Amino acid sequence: MTGPYLRLIIDGVKTVESRFHKVRSAPLNTVAAGDLVVFKPAGQPASHVAGVKRATYLDLSHTSLEQARSTWQERIADSSDKFWAARSDARWLSLVEIAWIREMTPTVLRKRDRRGWVTYGACCPIGRLF
Repeated sequence: MTGPYLRLIIDGVKTVESRFHKVRSAPLNTVAAGDLVVFKPAGQPASHVAGVKRATYLDLSHTSLEQARSTWQERIADSSDKFWAARSDARWLSLVEIAWIREMTPTVLRKRDRRGWVTYGACCPIGRLF
């Protein structure tokens, strides 16, 4: 994660992690209530783990970006026009509501690409993630 977003989640100000998609990719339709999300600041080891309260997926051809903004911007913790304008060409929106977040021992993840979100799946024992 970049910018102030992880700190806002830790402080309870940001209760929803959002991902805007131009193409179908994780976490679109891959995260559900009860899943775990590991947060990793850019260029650093993973530092926090959170539980998912609920995941909502929007097709922005059926829900306008303005509707999404008015409903979700407070929980996403970014109401700036710049934030929303930068996402105006998105086709889908993933909204992952955070139930709780805890600090964890800094851990280097086995991840070799630049994807911002990786889904390991239920068949992967959590120990193999680290």
